[in-house]
Amino acid sequence: MIALYARQSVERENSVSIETQLDFCRSMIRPDERSQSVTIYRDEGASGGNTNRPGFQKMMKDIRSGKIKKVITYKLDRISRSLYDFVGILETFEEYGVKFVSSQEAFDTDSIYGNLVLKILMVFAEFERTSIINRVRDAYSKRTDLGLYMGGRRQYGYSLKETQVHGIKTKMYEPVAEELEQIEYIFKLYSQPSVSLCRVINNLNDNDIRPLEGSDWTSAKISNLLKNPVYVMADSAVYDYFESRGVRIVNDLSEFDGTRGAFLYGRSTHDAKLGDWSDMKLVLGIHQGVIPSSTWLKCQQKLNKNKQIGNSLANKTSWLAGKLVCSQCGYTMTTAKSQRSDGSYRRYFVCTGKSHRKTCKGIKSTIYVDDMEQLLEQCISEKIKTLGKLRQNFDNEQSTKRNDIELKIKKIEQSQKQLGDMLLQEDINDDLLAIMNRKASELSRQKQQLIEQLNTLSFQSKEIDLALFLSKQWTRAKYDEKKAVAGILIQHVIMHSDGTPEIVWNM
Repeated sequence: MIALYARQSVERENSVSIETQLDFCRSMIRPDERSQSVTIYRDEGASGGNTNRPGFQKMMKDIRSGKIKKVITYKLDRISRSLYDFVGILETFEEYGVKFVSSQEAFDTDSIYGNLVLKILMVFAEFERTSIINRVRDAYSKRTDLGLYMGGRRQYGYSLKETQVHGIKTKMYEPVAEELEQIEYIFKLYSQPSVSLCRVINNLNDNDIRPLEGSDWTSAKISNLLKNPVYVMADSAVYDYFESRGVRIVNDLSEFDGTRGAFLYGRSTHDAKLGDWSDMKLVLGIHQGVIPSSTWLKCQQKLNKNKQIGNSLANKTSWLAGKLVCSQCGYTMTTAKSQRSDGSYRRYFVCTGKSHRKTCKGIKSTIYVDDMEQLLEQCISEKIKTLGKLRQNFDNEQSTKRNDIELKIKKIEQSQKQLGDMLLQEDINDDLLAIMNRKASELSRQKQQLIEQLNTLSFQSKEIDLALFLSKQWTRAKYDEKKAVAGILIQHVIMHSDGTPEIVWNM
């Protein structure tokens, strides 16, 4: 099938109408192609600055489904005015064996000249892509070095107030008294030597102190609050703490006067398990800190000590984590640890409905992690034996799913690039910046979800081989292998009140 595509942004006196464009497109159909069916795709009142056009998206969908073998348009800019987008579209055409013709530029990918022009365009597109990445990175780095608000969710304890720094419109954190009262209480309580994260949560729940945003207290939330330097009144002691870990500190030591909070950047690539934090940087914010450095540093010492204790255990959680479900309330069960008289630790499962939400009485019996893992190892071993010799068989539908996901990721990356270009504009106002930040966060979330879907498809291609391997060497399987096989075979394990497990298998 041959596709004719026409686009007109705005109806103007001197603009080429949709019908005129289509007439030029029809003239490019060769005599030997006239027996083929022709489908018209059009977009009226649509900008060529992006690809979010109904007619265009319908055409691309038909291309991916294999219906179209040739696309003809009036001019190249009818497809896109962005070189970056245009080359990406041509790459998709090439991937699906679709020829492309422009009637006015004599551009035909089926010719030697057309292929030459295509390669030149790709070189310029790669240059443009690299330049955009560098400009966005430089702009982001400059704004972070100034301690400016970079968007995303506000930190609990602060609201956002419009301000201007070095002539740049931005926002700054302003204390929220009720929320900061809770933050100060948490830091003060946890800084005491004998208080654990679990005890902090229990204390908050027992005193009916709930987050004002309507969620629940969890160990992860409390831990993230305690680690965040946004709350600390950063002084020389805080400077020394981060300098000793190799963090690049943007501000001079003289600026650490014990009044301002700080931002720590780089967690997206930083491996928290490593002692070297040289890939991270610390910047003083323009907001006021609220937690004395002595209290904040005591909390860091305890958190670091907890990490060391956790790492000393064979498995700091369990390869069954997330699989056990309380039959009483339906919430998942997490691991906790208790100290024996000899100083060693033993791990057990606890219902989060009981420990975190206080809405469940929990399981009557104590479910020790080692015992449950041993029992489930035997059950999985027996289950694997019943699977027999399975063959890996992935059909065209899965291949199509993978391709659709990759295309969606590529589209999101293009949108992120467009947002990056807008961020570099000097006349950007605060309202638009807020909208862009929300859009950037949403795009990042969507991209991460798609990447997880893609990883799941990639992993499924190995799951059968892994299961067969572990059926022979299950007792020597590593933690990650056991967790992977449990994820494949087990949907969840219902824990009844007497401690009896009920396994719900995936296969």
